[in-house]
Parts: sequence; structure tokens; C-alpha cells
Amino acid sequence: MQNAVNFAVAQGSVVVVAAGNEGDNADNHFPASCENVIAVAAVDRDGTLASYSNTGNAVDIASSGGRLDRILSTLNDGDTTRGNETYGEYIGTSMATPHVAGIAALLKSMDRTLTHDDVEQLLTETAKPYLTECSGCGTGIADADRAVRALQ
Repeated sequence: MQNAVNFAVAQGSVVVVAAGNEGDNADNHFPASCENVIAVAAVDRDGTLASYSNTGNAVDIASSGGRLDRILSTLNDGDTTRGNETYGEYIGTSMATPHVAGIAALLKSMDRTLTHDDVEQLLTETAKPYLTECSGCGTGIADADRAVRALQ
């Protein structure tokens, strides 16, 4: 896993991964514990850490992952072949991660010379602080507006 991450980053990719939903230390789970990844924890709508979200030194940042307010996601209801397009509501760090990946893609589209480390630094330096103390939750909650403004 680490070799794949290193290869992707060496090719200019930004690797954003879910911290995990075990309510455990993300340092013990792959790929969140890999080097050269941006590991994302999940927060509820009120900005507090979601009870299921992994935490720890591996976590870099957080984003909305839902709990009572679930994240609407597009689906296809086919099991083995294409079915009907539909929607579903989910929670988890896998719902929070696309928010951060989207911000990373936006930043890369604005400046293609940005490295993985540059994007990670922009994301973490422009994150909104948590409203309450959150140990092992990364630097804060991802903020697209702040990140874009910092790059401009």
C-alpha cells in the first residue's frame, strides 16, 4: 500500500484517504497510517467529531461525514448489471473524504505545479478550528473558501 501511495505522489497525485470508522486510532489502520496521504476524519453538522471516526496522529483534517444528518450520495441499484440511478444517505469518513479530495482537486486545477505536500499544507493551514478540543483530529475542518483564497 505504501509503495502504491509513494508512486502516485511521485507522479504528481494528491492522495486523500478516509481515517476509518472504528472509533479507533487511525495509526493502526491502512491506508490512513501510510505516509504521503491526507487522512480525513468525520465531523457532524455541528462541527464535533463524529463518534465513529478514527482519530490519532495519522489524521490530518476533518470534514462533514454525517451522523444524524446523513450525506446524500448518488447510487445505481443494479447488483451485477447497470440498474436505475438513485440516491442513498450514508455516514462515515468515506463521506467526509470526497469533500477534502474535491478541495484538493480544485487547488490543483488552479495551480498544476502544486505538490501533494503543498496541497496538504494549504488544507491544514486554512482549516477552520474545532469549536471544542479535539485531540487526534487533525488541524481542523476543511474549508474550501479559505484554501482557495490562500492560493489566490
